[in-house]
Amino acid sequence: MGRRVTIGAWARVRARAAAKAAMGAAAAMLSAGCAYAPMPAMSVWSGGEVPVPVWYVTDRAPDAALGFGPRWGAALSCGRVSVTVAGAGTPVRQSATGPVQDCDGDAAMAAFAGQAAAAARAATGWDGQPCRRLLLAVHGFNNTFADAVTRAGQVAHDVAWPCPVLAFTWSSEGRMDRYAADAERSGYSVPYLIALLQALKAQGLTTDLIAHSMGNRLALSALSALCARQEQPSPLAGQVILAAPDVNAERLNDDFQIFLRKSAPCARRITVYASENDLALIASETLHGGIPRAGRRPRTNLQYPGEAALAGKVEVIDATDAPGGDTGHGYYADSYEMARDVMWVLDGATLARRAEAAAPYDGGLTCRDGHGDACSGGRYVLTVAKDRRPSWRFRLIRQLWPRF
Repeated sequence: MGRRVTIGAWARVRARAAAKAAMGAAAAMLSAGCAYAPMPAMSVWSGGEVPVPVWYVTDRAPDAALGFGPRWGAALSCGRVSVTVAGAGTPVRQSATGPVQDCDGDAAMAAFAGQAAAAARAATGWDGQPCRRLLLAVHGFNNTFADAVTRAGQVAHDVAWPCPVLAFTWSSEGRMDRYAADAERSGYSVPYLIALLQALKAQGLTTDLIAHSMGNRLALSALSALCARQEQPSPLAGQVILAAPDVNAERLNDDFQIFLRKSAPCARRITVYASENDLALIASETLHGGIPRAGRRPRTNLQYPGEAALAGKVEVIDATDAPGGDTGHGYYADSYEMARDVMWVLDGATLARRAEAAAPYDGGLTCRDGHGDACSGGRYVLTVAKDRRPSWRFRLIRQLWPRF
């Protein structure tokens, strides 16, 4: 007599087969490079061509064909490029490059910071006064020099940033299969980012910082190290925006929380954007032996209860519904909902103010509890129209991946 198979057992077999198929498809997508390959920088808004000057500091080795290539140069270069941002759907292009300067050493870095400060004073901020601020962008894994500067220009354009923007472009190789090498090289760049932040502060500039993915490791390492050196912590940065941080958030060994605790006294405010639908960070969790990444779940219900050092300094936004490309990892630059909220953050608006100003399904924030219902004290969620949210196939892969 044949073995009987119950309905429940059959359902479990089917579920496991579906999970393996989804995992196989996701793994094939990642190994082929299409999932991790950064999409060309494109504005989230429509409009004509706009030139955006982007300052840069890099530890990449010079390359005759690329300007700066994938190799670590063990020395700092800096300068300014011009990128052209056109309407939505048109890739941002690097259109002109200024002279390259040697920024290695305190004196050279101070001279470059002085040029950036002069450019800031020549610009007019949102308040109608000369800028005394600069937006510093730190990219993540798998970015070339061109990726870094064009993305910085696009984000600055999309958030209507009126002051100078500076890309700190460390020596990522720009290859999907070189995650470990990028992680190692990102660590080499921390002293250089520290030197840059110090030089900008010495010029009287407020540095607003936006970091993405692996770039959060650099940003938090530099801020926490600088803050620890001060007897009386004072602001080293203004608004610090941490998008999709690829940083350990393990419950009993939470590096991200430690970094936040050490960095918060030296920032006016830290805003964290996290998404459950981030397949790139799910892959990172797999590479890290199942250790959660802060860009997916920084803390239960996105809160840090009992952390006096973080009270009023750290705010977490749930960006799970935001469109973010093939992997859900690029929402910081692909979502106009995100661009609108970042603009509010840089302007100093509170969470409550951003929620009050939000139009339904047109960006802004909604306050939700753990069950998705309206609330007065729960977590804040980026408001995204249903037709712009990740597809059911995307959500299925996200649901099945961590379980098998």
